[in-house]
Amino acid sequence: MTNEAVLQVGISSHYARVTDEHYFAVVRMRIREARKAIGYTQEYIADKIGLDLRHYQRYEGRVTPDSSMSLSTLRKIARVLECRLCSLIDEPKTSEIKNLSGDG
Repeated sequence: MTNEAVLQVGISSHYARVTDEHYFAVVRMRIREARKAIGYTQEYIADKIGLDLRHYQRYEGRVTPDSSMSLSTLRKIARVLECRLCSLIDEPKTSEIKNLSGDG
């Protein structure tokens, strides 16, 4: 799918119509927020899941054309963050999409 492809997300007004770019930006935001909430560093997570720091930072950073997210790695991240995978990859809510503009 391309970034131009728009996904219908949910049937409730709580969910937004989002591009792939926005979807992955929300996933990255959730990972970053979950990590910060429990006080872990990026280095700690990277070490626990067996990635070098630069590679892990892609899971929290900006979307670039060559960015990709491995489901296997996302599962490992969720385990270290002690959260359910679905809480990281669930469809974005409208409020999350609006928060992206304030994300820097």
